[in-house]
Amino acid sequence: MTQSQYLEALWRSLRRLEAARLHYLEDCVSCGICYKSCPWHEVDPRYSPPALVEWMRRFYRRYATIAGRVLRRAVNAFSINYERLLIARDYAYRCTNCGACYMVCAYGIDSGLVAEMLRDLIDAAGLTPGTIKKLEEIEVKEEYLKSPQVQELWKSFLDEVKKIIGKDPPIDVKTADYLLVVTLNDLLFLKDALLNTIKILNNADVLWTLPSRILGIRPPIAYCSGNLSNMASVLRTLITYIHSLEPKHTVIIDCGYPYYVFRFEIPYVTGIELKTRILSVVELIDDFISKRWIYVRNSGIRATWHDPCMLGRRSGVLHEPEEIMKEITTYIKLKRRGKYSFCCGLGLGNYFFIRDVYETYSKVLGVDVSPTTEDMGFISRLMKDVEVVVEERCSEIRKKGIHLVVTACPACIKAFEIAKKELEFPELTSKHIATIVGEQLVESVSRPLALPPV
Repeated sequence: MTQSQYLEALWRSLRRLEAARLHYLEDCVSCGICYKSCPWHEVDPRYSPPALVEWMRRFYRRYATIAGRVLRRAVNAFSINYERLLIARDYAYRCTNCGACYMVCAYGIDSGLVAEMLRDLIDAAGLTPGTIKKLEEIEVKEEYLKSPQVQELWKSFLDEVKKIIGKDPPIDVKTADYLLVVTLNDLLFLKDALLNTIKILNNADVLWTLPSRILGIRPPIAYCSGNLSNMASVLRTLITYIHSLEPKHTVIIDCGYPYYVFRFEIPYVTGIELKTRILSVVELIDDFISKRWIYVRNSGIRATWHDPCMLGRRSGVLHEPEEIMKEITTYIKLKRRGKYSFCCGLGLGNYFFIRDVYETYSKVLGVDVSPTTEDMGFISRLMKDVEVVVEERCSEIRKKGIHLVVTACPACIKAFEIAKKELEFPELTSKHIATIVGEQLVESVSRPLALPPV
């Protein structure tokens, strides 16, 4: 790309610039309060939150401020070029937008939202890792629906649902109480959680439905690259389909970025007002248990809850998981939990760089989405750093002698699998909360009758 094209890429990323992000760019004083909250600071102190997004600030100062245009390096403003963008990519993909820095910053700086802009710049410059771009393009064009392997996967899933509920699954039922979103990633890596969620819905005796097709790969993958246009395209398609069914609630079991984006970003990105309430499966289960629509046993197993950053800190679903854990396990609280939970390191698309993940996608889609030769060095270094983050997250879990970690995000589950296989923690097991609840579900219990008012 030419210099003028890199500048066009910069101006594209600055489309996101509004009052809050301008504050994030302009007002960080690098005081260091946020350092220990950031998982990547544990890898290397140079990956502190201010440093992770400093390249965005450097380019912004150079071209969008008078001081940067005149004084340049005197105010830490740098011209944009290929070599600097490669360095910026190393930093941008070591920010998972977990929001931990924002929780402790005295100035209210959210470095993760600046990292989104930096990823957008990198994407516009053509430097997004190939694995994410290939999956993003397949999702935007809905080419995953054409794969014979995906079609067979969907058919097999519906057969399993029929066995669970004892009849043909409800498909595209209009005005249902609950629509359960099913994505390709759910089928590949969270199928137990999906099937147990269906078991829970069926046991609660509510009107629920499945979609008639798979709703995305792990939508929107463009959120990971920062590409707003592709994000909007995927979300418009999916939310238009969901709105056509008019469900009261739309349930999402992937409580990583998909839940957060559907819950908060759709009106901002697409301009479409939501006509359905987006629910995480965690909120659904907590609601059903509190209303006595379902009953669960307590397994007595010593377990802890790991908060997915996008569910807990970013979306405010904080007390519900702990209430559920008390019902089904001997719940051991971690010191770093809730709003101050520690990120696993695989958020914002780093999940797609796990060998098992991209090889599985390649096999099912019939398209090689493995990292390119050019990307492999970058990804190998990144995943080594992820191991450091995971080890730090597991340090408290090891000390407390906990062997079962419950969460609600496939990336977090994979992170603890890394700890099990690569970090000498063989006794550790990680499971989705819907799987655990489904295993402890007391079936065939009628919903209690509502008593008349006194």
